[in-house]
Amino acid sequence: MATDNQKSKLVLVGGGVAAALLAVIGWFAIIHPTLGSAAGLRSDAADVREQNVVLEHKVAELKTASANLTGLVGQLKAAADALPSSDALADLNVQLAGYAQRDGVKITSVTAGEPQAYTSAAIASATGSATTDSSSPSVSTPGAKSAAGQLFMIGITLVSTGSGDNQIKFLHDVQHGARAALVTGTTVVPEGSATVHSFKASTTMTTTMQVFAQPLTPGAEAQLLKQLGKNSG
Repeated sequence: MATDNQKSKLVLVGGGVAAALLAVIGWFAIIHPTLGSAAGLRSDAADVREQNVVLEHKVAELKTASANLTGLVGQLKAAADALPSSDALADLNVQLAGYAQRDGVKITSVTAGEPQAYTSAAIASATGSATTDSSSPSVSTPGAKSAAGQLFMIGITLVSTGSGDNQIKFLHDVQHGARAALVTGTTVVPEGSATVHSFKASTTMTTTMQVFAQPLTPGAEAQLLKQLGKNSG
């Protein structure tokens, strides 16, 4: 009997040790790797969430930039229209004709002087007198390559006829039009021998002004045209 009891105890002890060994083996072979894998997945998920937040922020920035792109291009075009890289007198004539038609006046003459480098002395002495036809002067003359970046001024003399109130509207449009213009003088006289008693009377207005141009290097010109979506060819 004693021997049988001792054998039973050995079996129980051996079984307990075996169970403990199985538990340890299970921990290291199955449970611990599984827990480690779960922890790794949680870490990866956290990294993915963080990356998603960054990507969402970048996407939002790109959407905002895309929405503003049209406005930015419009601002660039307005700046280029106000200060072109050449005299752009043909464009100026079109603008003036549009203002005149809208305001009910008639342009009788537009003449332009030769471009000259902008200086404080030049602008101070500007009279707006013109001696050449508006189609002849051009900033794009020999030496324009070395003049890139230099600001030029072109004197314009503009004569128009119409009622006094329409002339005022026309002058306002000229001063605040797409092409930047500095009005240096304006005279208004009644037509014929009539005396002006109201702004409704027919008048002739002579306006002298300066418009400006700033030549660009070929590379800068090409880049500007690209930004505006125009073909430089």
